[in-house]
Amino acid sequence: MLSILLGSLLSTPKVAPDVTIEPVNKEIVRVVVPGYSFEIPKEWSIGRETPWGQRDMSLEGSKGKLGVMTGGGEPSNWDDLYRVSLYFINREERGEPTPYREFESKGGYPSIAFEVKNSEGFASRRYAILKNKDHRILALSVRIPAEKDEKAFTAHFQRMIDTARFR
Repeated sequence: MLSILLGSLLSTPKVAPDVTIEPVNKEIVRVVVPGYSFEIPKEWSIGRETPWGQRDMSLEGSKGKLGVMTGGGEPSNWDDLYRVSLYFINREERGEPTPYREFESKGGYPSIAFEVKNSEGFASRRYAILKNKDHRILALSVRIPAEKDEKAFTAHFQRMIDTARFR
């Protein structure tokens, strides 16, 4: 009995204290913080927000991750947001960026999406930036650990984009 309880506790994803988790179904949870919300698989751990507004989500045993960063308040155009994003993305790890594409998120937010290809030409890092009417932005990202993981990580990332809401 103790080993079952201990195993259950050890396998429970870590959740930062400022995060509220709302069950959506058996496999998905809604992550709610004061400025935004989105949905991810329930087994993912949710990190603390950094002083610059970044938060990572990870799956134990995987090199992949989902990320979210907040910003804005000042009017800015997509070209500027893309250029600034690439500056910080390339500081972390160089790659070949794709041009951005504009779209409207399922939440009704004007948005852009783009990828950064690794040295093998695989788009291992993908990004979406959503902007609300108050010029706040929500920058979402995924790091896909390997091409074999692309389908699952892309689905998680798309769900995150589709369910992202400013609060």
